[in-house]
Order: sequence, then structure tokens, then C-alpha cells
Amino acid sequence: MPLRFSAAVSALMLCVQFVFAQDLETIKEALEREIRRHYPQLSRIEVHGLKVSPEPLPVEGRLLVLDLPERPFGRCTFQLLLHSGNRTQRVFLTAEVRAWAPVVKAKRAIGRFETLKPEDLTVEEVEVSRLYGFFSNPEELLGKRSRTFIPKGTVIRPEQLEELPEVRKGQRVTLILERSSLSVTCQGLALEDGRLGERVKVKALPYGKGLYGEVVDEGTVRVMYP
Repeated sequence: MPLRFSAAVSALMLCVQFVFAQDLETIKEALEREIRRHYPQLSRIEVHGLKVSPEPLPVEGRLLVLDLPERPFGRCTFQLLLHSGNRTQRVFLTAEVRAWAPVVKAKRAIGRFETLKPEDLTVEEVEVSRLYGFFSNPEELLGKRSRTFIPKGTVIRPEQLEELPEVRKGQRVTLILERSSLSVTCQGLALEDGRLGERVKVKALPYGKGLYGEVVDEGTVRVMYP
């Protein structure tokens, strides 16, 4: 499935023992581990510039991350609770979070309505901190059709693709013509694309007029007469 960044959970427990005032590196490593756990496609994560406000109590304890931002990448703020014995302190941790992942790109310029093949795709490690959707596995794209022109070397986004329709414009199809209890099958021509359950325009061959019917499976359209 394509990867879209969003908060996977509302609370994360980073079960680490630490002396906060002296051990921000431990917190950084724990935060990196948690992000990687929720986004396993990532190949690399870096957390920079950790800052804490207000100054935390310099005591040992456990850290609870109350809220992840919707996108835990870029400049982020994490709300924290520090627990030590019967004392609790709320603090805010800000950090710059960068992430990299294998990303599928167009190996060549892909025109609109082209069906994707293995030779059309390549995979590169890319910083994805500012990407809102991408694919890491090229096999997920095979057989899909481009909805728009995709320039060579660009990241392929989910919204640029669509599943192939069961009936394609210009395709010869089987028409099931039904009226009451009578059913007749003949060859026809699709005059527009259509997916399962959609109403599409077709015509019976060789000289039939335009009709509208429902796509019932790949290459088959049912036309109901009143």
C-alpha cells in the first residue's frame, strides 16, 4: 500500500529510564525507534535540535508521549509527561525530524492513461519528510494506469494512478440484452471506459445504435430494455 504519513496512535509509551537533564540523547534514540516502529518503510530517521520547555525535573523516571502531530516529520512538537514516583511534570519537546525511504520514481516520461510496466519504474532512497504519499514497492504499481502525465525522474504519487477499468473505450465487449424473461447475447463496442457497476455507452455490432448498460464484469455489459 502507498505510505501516507499520519499519526498512527494518540499516545506512545517510550519505556526508558533516564535522567532528563543529562540524557536527551536517550530520548532522541527512543523517539527514533518509535517513529520507525510505526513507519517500517523508512530506511533512515534523524532527529535534530531537541529542545525542552519548561526545564524538566532532573530526576529519573518514565516518559510518556501524549500526542504525536499528524505528520511527525519536519519541525514537530511532542507533548510529554515525566513520571517519577508520585510526581508528574508536563513538558514539550520540539525537534526537527527527517526521514528517508525507498521511493518509486518514473524511469521514463509516462503519458496519460499508460499501463505501468516494470521497465517504467525505478526505486531510489529519497528524503520523504515533506512527501504526503508515495510507493516503496514497485510491484504495487504494476498493471495500474496513469491518470496524468508523469515526468521522468519524479516520485509517483497515489493520486496519479488508477485501476484499469473493466471495460475500455474502443474495446469489443459482450452485450447481454435483456427484456422481461428474454435474454440475447451479441457482440458490441464500448464507447467509453467503465468500471464494475458503472453505466456506460455501448453499441451493438456491426450497425447498432448507441445504448447504455451496466458493466457486470471484465468485457461484459448488460443492457436492460423497458
